[in-house]
Amino acid sequence: VGGFPPGTNINGTITAADAVTLQAQSDLTTAYLDAAGRTPVTTVVNELAGLSLVPGIYANTANDLTNNGVLTLDAEGDPNAVWIFQSTRDLLAETGSSVVFRDGIGSSCNVFWQITASTTLGSTSLMLGTVMALTSITAATGAVVEGRLLARNGAVTLDTNTITAPTGCQVAAPAAPPVTDSPVIETVAAPVLAATGTDNALPIVTAAGLIASGLLLSVLARRRPMQQGIRRRSA
Repeated sequence: VGGFPPGTNINGTITAADAVTLQAQSDLTTAYLDAAGRTPVTTVVNELAGLSLVPGIYANTANDLTNNGVLTLDAEGDPNAVWIFQSTRDLLAETGSSVVFRDGIGSSCNVFWQITASTTLGSTSLMLGTVMALTSITAATGAVVEGRLLARNGAVTLDTNTITAPTGCQVAAPAAPPVTDSPVIETVAAPVLAATGTDNALPIVTAAGLIASGLLLSVLARRRPMQQGIRRRSA
């Protein structure tokens, strides 16, 4: 954890290289593997901008959002809806791009990005949910995150970013096995910040993006058949 000062920690705790962070890193690995193994999966095109996606599990070779592009998550009226994105390459959200909930219905507690490479959030981009990258995560100047940035093997590099941790996330009890063959969304574990790094130009970072804890936050999705689908947003 570097860059403090000039970075400022406000009402938070920086935890590094201790039992708390080791537990958080272990929790991240559990959550990452859980998300990677979820099925059934709907394959989407590489370009996410312009799509409207209902709750489900989505996979492709690269999750890209072009400049000023918008990905809409449509909860279909369900505030507890869950989205899981699986990618075998980098996640790239370019300058000014954003992920938003249709009609404001949804929770960043329930959006998960499982990335087998690295993630880059462009300048002034807006990301929703927990980003779990196998390698590293870089947030350019002014990028905003409503969720978490978690890197398993590399650094989380910040530059004048605002990171707001999800609130009201449910802590799940151990999940019982499904009673039918119908696909369901089961428990998804989402740990708090496990690894973070900063550059020396970082002037200020919110406390929520700097807390490293052993607490494993998880989300218990409602047991119901998966509803999957892709709808392009109308003009």
